[in-house]
Amino acid sequence: MKIIKIHIDGFGRLHGFDIEPDGKLTVFFGHNEAGKTTLHLFIRSMFYGASTKKRLGLKSVYERMRPWKNPEEYGGSMEIEFDNARYLIERNFNKAPDDLSVSRITEQGPVPCEEPQQLMDRFLNGLSETAYVNTVSSGQLGAATQRDLAAELRKYASNVSGTMNPDLDADRAIELLQNKKSALEAQIDEEAAKEHNVVLGEIRRIEQELSLPENENQIPQYKDAVSRIRLESDQLYERALGNQEELTETEEKLRERGFSGMEEVSEASESVENAYADYMGLQAKAEGKLPLILAVLFLVGAAGSAAAPWVLQKQDMLLVFVLAAVILLLAAIACLRTHSGRKKAANAARLGAQERLSDYIEFDGADEDRVNLFRVFIEESRQLAAKVAELKDRQQQYAADRERINREYAVCLNDLETQQQTREKVEETLSRLSQLQLRAASLDKKVRDNNKLREEIESVELAEETLTDLASQIRSAAGTYINSAASGMLSEFTDGAYNSINAGVNYDISLNSGDGMISVNDLSAGTADQAYLAIRLATIRFIAGEDDPLPLILDDSFNLYDEQRLTSSLKFLSECYRGQLLIFTCQKREESTLEALGVPYSKAVLT
Repeated sequence: MKIIKIHIDGFGRLHGFDIEPDGKLTVFFGHNEAGKTTLHLFIRSMFYGASTKKRLGLKSVYERMRPWKNPEEYGGSMEIEFDNARYLIERNFNKAPDDLSVSRITEQGPVPCEEPQQLMDRFLNGLSETAYVNTVSSGQLGAATQRDLAAELRKYASNVSGTMNPDLDADRAIELLQNKKSALEAQIDEEAAKEHNVVLGEIRRIEQELSLPENENQIPQYKDAVSRIRLESDQLYERALGNQEELTETEEKLRERGFSGMEEVSEASESVENAYADYMGLQAKAEGKLPLILAVLFLVGAAGSAAAPWVLQKQDMLLVFVLAAVILLLAAIACLRTHSGRKKAANAARLGAQERLSDYIEFDGADEDRVNLFRVFIEESRQLAAKVAELKDRQQQYAADRERINREYAVCLNDLETQQQTREKVEETLSRLSQLQLRAASLDKKVRDNNKLREEIESVELAEETLTDLASQIRSAAGTYINSAASGMLSEFTDGAYNSINAGVNYDISLNSGDGMISVNDLSAGTADQAYLAIRLATIRFIAGEDDPLPLILDDSFNLYDEQRLTSSLKFLSECYRGQLLIFTCQKREESTLEALGVPYSKAVLT
C-alpha cells in the first residue's frame, strides 16, 4: 500500500490541508507545533478511525483532535494505491468516530465499495491498531517502541531471535510492566483532582457571586450623588436666602403703606370706595334742582293764595285762601330744608371720604383726582401684597424642597454606608478568591503531574497490550526469523560492527561485536536505538510480510543518532525497505544525509 494524497478538512490544528507524498521516500519537515504529530495521528485515524478510548482520565483521540476552528468540518480523505488500483478513503468524524467510506477511483470517477471495513483489513494486511502503533507507525523514538516503558516488547522480540524458541515467557515481561504501572499509580495523588474540582467549583461560585449587580462597586456613584445633593442643598439655601431678603423688603414696603397683607388692602379699598360712592350719591342728590323748583312753586302758590280774595273779590273765603297760602309756604320751607339737608349730608360724606383717603395719600387736588390717586395706590399695594404672598409660597416650597433634599441626603448616606459595608465584604471575598486561586494553581500542578503519570501509565498499558498481542502471534511462529532478520539489519546499520542480537534469560539485550556479547545497557543511546529499530523492522516483516506492504512512518526517530549512524540507517532503509517511507522531522540532518547519499526523496514542509 502506498499513500498518494492526503486531504484534511479539519483535524486538530490542521484545517483545509492538502499534501501529496511523492515517490518512495518523503520527508515531512516542520518545527515543533507545526502539526507533524497531528498529521501522523490523522493517517492513523484514517486507517482505524478516531479512537474514543480514554486512558486514565485523559481525553480520547476523538475528543482531542476535534478541530480548533470550524469544528463542523471534522474529517478528511486519503488516496492510496493498493494492488495496482487506487482507492479513496473518506471519514467524517462528526458522523461517528468510526465513520468510513471507501471508493475505487476509476476513469469515470470514484465508485463506492461494499464492505469497506473488510477492504481496510486487506489494505492493512490484517494489522490491528495496537500492532500498527508499535510497528510501522513510530512516534518520537518509536523505533524503541516506548523504550523505557515497553522494554518487554524488545526483550520478547530479542528473546525470540536469541533463543530461537517461540514458546517464550512473556508473563515475566508483563509482570515487569504491571510492577512499573503499580509504582506509577502509587505516585498519583487521587485527592488532588477531587480537591481541585472542589476549589474550582468554589472559585466559579465566588466569581458568579461577585458578578451580581449588588456587588458592583457603586461607591463612586453614591459619592457623586452625595456631592450633587450637597450642591443642590447649597443652591437651594442661596435661593431661599435671597427669597427671604426680597420677602422682608417687600413686606416692609407694604407695611409702609399701612398694610400687612392682601386682606387689609382689599378692606381699605372697599371702605374708601364705599365712602366715595356714598358721597357721590349724596352729592348727586344735593345738586338736584327739584326741591328748589318745588319751593319756588310753593312760594308762588302761597303768594297767589294770599292775593286771591282780593283779586277774586271773594273776601268771604279769605280764611280758606290764607290757610292754603300757609300750607304752600310750609311746603316751600320743607323743600328748602330738604335741599339744604342734602347739601349738608353730601358735604359730610365728602369730608368722611377725604378723611379716609387722607389715611393713605396726601393730595390737595379735586376729589376725583384724590380717588384716582388712591386707586393707583391701592393697585400698587395689591401688587406688593400679591408679591408677598408669592414670596411666602415660594419660601414654603423652598422649605418643602429642603425637607425632601434632607431625606434624600439621609437615604443616600445610608446607601453609601451600606455600599461601603458591601465593599468590605467583597474585599474579603476577593481575598478568599485570591487564596483559592493560589490553591487551585498549586493543585493544578499536582493534577498536571498526575496527568503525566497517567500518560506514563497509558504507555505502560499500551506496551502491555502490544506485548500481549504480539506474543500471541510470535509464539506461533519460528523465533529464528526475527533473530536472523534483526541481526542482518543491525549489521547493515552499524557497518558490520555488530552482526547479531541476543537476549538472555533475564531479558537483557546483547549485541555480538565479534569480540563478544555486549549488553545494550553498555552501549550508546544511538547504537541501542539502532538495535531497537532493527527489532521493530524484523517484527514488521514477521507480521506483515517481507514485501513491506505498509508505509513505514518514522517520527523524529533519529534524534539520538550521530552522523555515521544516521547515514548507515537511512542508506539501509532507502535500499532495503521495499514499502513507502514517511519520515517526520524537525531537523534538516535527514535531508542533508539523503542528498549526500544521492537517495531521491520528496519534501513536504509543514508550517
